[in-house]
Amino acid sequence: IAARGVILAGDAAETIVTQSQQLNASMIIMGRRHLSSFNRLLKGSVSAAVIERAHCPVLIDVRKD
Repeated sequence: IAARGVILAGDAAETIVTQSQQLNASMIIMGRRHLSSFNRLLKGSVSAAVIERAHCPVLIDVRKD
């Protein structure tokens, strides 16, 4: 699989979804931080926001260390 990296600025979820649309991605694959309920409320969940806005399937790695 050919891959390349890009560094972009902006709201994380919105930037990920916009970039996936521009690349015509067939899937978004991302990890998630295991935030406490308080931090999730305070900071929000990027992975949840991506799932809500994505035009394609989203795979979230949820394994615990």
